[in-house]
Parts: sequence; C-alpha cells; structure tokens
Amino acid sequence: VVYDNDASAVLFGGYLVIDHGNGVEATYKFIDIADGIGRGSEIKRGQVIGKLSQATGTENFVGAHLHLEIRENGELADPETFLELIEK
Repeated sequence: VVYDNDASAVLFGGYLVIDHGNGVEATYKFIDIADGIGRGSEIKRGQVIGKLSQATGTENFVGAHLHLEIRENGELADPETFLELIEK
C-alpha cells in the first residue's frame, strides 16, 4: 500500500494505491483513508479502506465521489475487466 493523507490530499483528497501483484495496481482517490492503514499495510479482500470524501481541485464541482484507476504493467486499464460487478 502506498497512501497519502497529507500534501497530495489538496488535489486528490486522500489517495491509496494497492498493489495486487502481477503488475496490477488500483488507485483510489478522494477518500478518507481508514485508521490503521498506512504505507506497507496488507489489505484483505472485503476490508474497508476508507470513506468517500469531498472532491477537491478541478473535480470539486462534481461533489463526493470515488476516482478509481487500474493500471496493468504501468498502463491504464479498463476497471471492468478486473471488477466483479453486480446489480443492486
């Protein structure tokens, strides 16, 4: 886990990068990172990593939302290929 709740929070709120192995990383921006999660933390499936926070910077007008990026071998990838999506 790479995270930041400090200087870069001005642009992205809190952000968290989770290395899933095999060259896949997920970046979550505009979150208030959960207590106990820090650089080098191991995250387990289903674990709460944070809560939505108010967007800042150029995305402030959008309101609270999650910005999710998936990278595979350093290249942006379509998150739908990695997520198990269900209907509510």
